[in-house]
Amino acid sequence: MTFEIGTNGQAVELANSERYIPSTWPEFEAMLASDDPEWPGSVSPNMFVINFKTDDYPEENSWELFVKPDETVSNWDSISSWSAADSGYRVLESSEMAIGSLGQGWYRFVVRDTEGDGTCCTYGKGFVSLTGPIAAKGGESGLIWGNDGKFWAMDEVFFYVDEKGWINYINFLQPGASELTTAASKSIVP
Repeated sequence: MTFEIGTNGQAVELANSERYIPSTWPEFEAMLASDDPEWPGSVSPNMFVINFKTDDYPEENSWELFVKPDETVSNWDSISSWSAADSGYRVLESSEMAIGSLGQGWYRFVVRDTEGDGTCCTYGKGFVSLTGPIAAKGGESGLIWGNDGKFWAMDEVFFYVDEKGWINYINFLQPGASELTTAASKSIVP
């Protein structure tokens, strides 16, 4: 499935494709854009970026990025993490990683809030987003995944990086062994 993100942040389906596949369209469609003028945060060429806009209680928030070493093991290895404990109130924190620093394979991104109230609503309107090179757009950087702060205690997303460092697949459920093998063995570049 190929899609584009409109100026309002909503996903618009363009055509079906093997190059970029949300696990289910309703799940991807439910990904709401923040109405914050800084949404989706930094979008840098040749970079994978994790953007996090804090609320009034940044010490409650953290994220972690994992990689699946290969499809034969059940555990995920943590490769990067961040805590907003020392962050300011209602500020945008962006963590950039060069495309080459993420090898080919499946990744799992987890965002957490220890109080279970996300970064929205009563205590300020924050958000979290992932931006980077998208295979369906020929490697052009754009929004991979985002959340308008309503992740409550936790949210997670899985994505596949191809040999060029481009994002090919996005999945809202942990990919099974057959999906891991299929994605790794297919040539899914534009």
